[in-house]
Amino acid sequence: MTDPAPSSPEASYRGVLAANLVSLAIVGWYGVRYLDVALEVRGKVASVFSVPPWYLYSGGLALAAIGALVGAAARIRRVPPQRQVYRLLPVLAVAFLGLHVFVVPPCLLPVHADQIVAAQLEMVESESLLAKDGRFTSQPEQVASALSSYSPPFVGRDGQPLGRWHVMVHSACTGPLSEAPAGTDPGTILYCISTDRSKVWLHALGTGDSLAGGPAFVRAEGRPAVLALSLPSASLPEAASPEAATTSPGEAPDASAPRGRD
Repeated sequence: MTDPAPSSPEASYRGVLAANLVSLAIVGWYGVRYLDVALEVRGKVASVFSVPPWYLYSGGLALAAIGALVGAAARIRRVPPQRQVYRLLPVLAVAFLGLHVFVVPPCLLPVHADQIVAAQLEMVESESLLAKDGRFTSQPEQVASALSSYSPPFVGRDGQPLGRWHVMVHSACTGPLSEAPAGTDPGTILYCISTDRSKVWLHALGTGDSLAGGPAFVRAEGRPAVLALSLPSASLPEAASPEAATTSPGEAPDASAPRGRD
């Protein structure tokens, strides 16, 4: 029985070259893809969970370029394929993928963010939006306070989350809005209240189905998500009075109106 012939140096070089090219392609694909995203949303309000840290991918591209140059220089100098220098780029690629999979938080696509926001919008209780006179408040501060216990908007600027929802109040509404007002940024709650303050409609604005689009209504099941709340007629005061003067001295305000929905 004859021993198998040892592989030729050229065949070994081809195997090393293939491993390095595959490693370079993997790092390059991730790096270029996410750097392109980072440049697209730079300075804009964008879906923050769809924008991974730019420095990881720019650093990965830089290390991949260094590894490729080192490997090319070694090949030009005809360093034997068994030398460790040819393993530099594959090792860097494995480390890069490990950081991407196990360290960087998973990206949340805009459509998934919409689903989470729509679900949280449905959890807002009408009692948290009542003024002292038992009708819905028209004060944006109280609306913002009622929303403070929920997740902040899944949008940010330059990769930094906005931190809280901005509330915009629309008065004398007869129903939900049909389109987002011009000049409104993603990360805004549109709070529409009827003239008698017995009904409210809440919309949330995101970036639609794009990274830096918008403003667009957060959607659920293919249509804009709207939370419609109303007070039963039996619980309404006889006359709608201003919020600031709703109780007489020694009388406790009534804030126990039951919740109702359109």
